Amino acid sequence: MKSSLININGQLLPEEKTGLSIQNRAFKFGDSVFESIRVSKGRALFLEDHFSRISKGMKELKFVPSFQWDISGFRKEILKTIESNSVKNGGRVRYTAFRKGEGYYTPKSREMAFTIEAYQLEQDQYELNSVGQKITIFRDFKLQNNRLSPYKTNNCLPYIMAGMYAQEEGFDEVLLLNDAGNICEATSSNVFLLINGILYTPSISEGCTAGVMRKKIIQLARKMNIAVLESSLSPSLLEDADEVFFTNAIVGLKWAAAWEKKRYFHKISARLTGALNEII
Repeated sequence: MKSSLININGQLLPEEKTGLSIQNRAFKFGDSVFESIRVSKGRALFLEDHFSRISKGMKELKFVPSFQWDISGFRKEILKTIESNSVKNGGRVRYTAFRKGEGYYTPKSREMAFTIEAYQLEQDQYELNSVGQKITIFRDFKLQNNRLSPYKTNNCLPYIMAGMYAQEEGFDEVLLLNDAGNICEATSSNVFLLINGILYTPSISEGCTAGVMRKKIIQLARKMNIAVLESSLSPSLLEDADEVFFTNAIVGLKWAAAWEKKRYFHKISARLTGALNEII
C-alpha cells in the first residue's frame, strides 16, 4: 500500500517518517480537538462549519496558534494534503489541533500545532445503507454534559467502549445516554427519530456533539417542510418512532431497521440523502 503523506504544521511527510514525539500531548493526555471532513470531487465539504467548530473548541481549550489562524489558511493546508495524496474524488480528511510542548496535566506551553491526514474513499457521493442497522442501547457508560461536549476531542473512551460492546453483542450501532438517562448520540454520529412526521434530535444542551452533518440535515429537513424539534429524548421514544437514523460528516446518513422487536422505515432518510447530494 502506498504510504500516505501527513501534513504536520504545513510540512508534508511520509506517514512512517512523521516522527511525532512520545511527549506529544494529544497522545499522552488527549489534549487536542479534531475535525473529520468529507471530500467529494476532490473538494473538502462544509469547511466553514468545520472551521467554526474547531475554532470554538480551540478557544475552550485555550490553544494559542503560532501562525495566522483563519479559514483561508485552514482551507489551503487541507487542499494541499488532499492533492498531495491524490484524493481526486471521494475521500476523508482528519485535521487534528493539539497543544505543543511538555508538562504534565498543566502544560508548559499553550502553543498549538496540527496534523492533517487525507485518505481515498470508494464513494464520491453520500450513499444510504441498503440494509438497515440493528441497534441497541449502551448503558455501561453515560456521557457527561459539559462545555467540551459539543467538540470532537481525543477523549473518546466512552465511544470506544460502546463500539466494542456493539461488536461483541452483534449490533451495527448503539445509542449512548447522558447523565439524565436520555438519548444523546451514537458511537460516531448524531441521532434523529421521526415520530408522526416530526423529526426529533437531542439538543446540544443534552451533551451531544455539535455535528456538522447534524446541522446540515436540520437545515435540509426544514427546507423540505419537515418539522424539526431539538429536545430531550427518552429511550422510550424508540418504540414510537417510524424512522431512526444517524448522521456524521463522513457517511452522511445511516438508517436503523430494528431495535428489539421494533422495526423502522427509511423513506425520509432516503429523501434527505438525495437532497444532501444535491448541495455538495
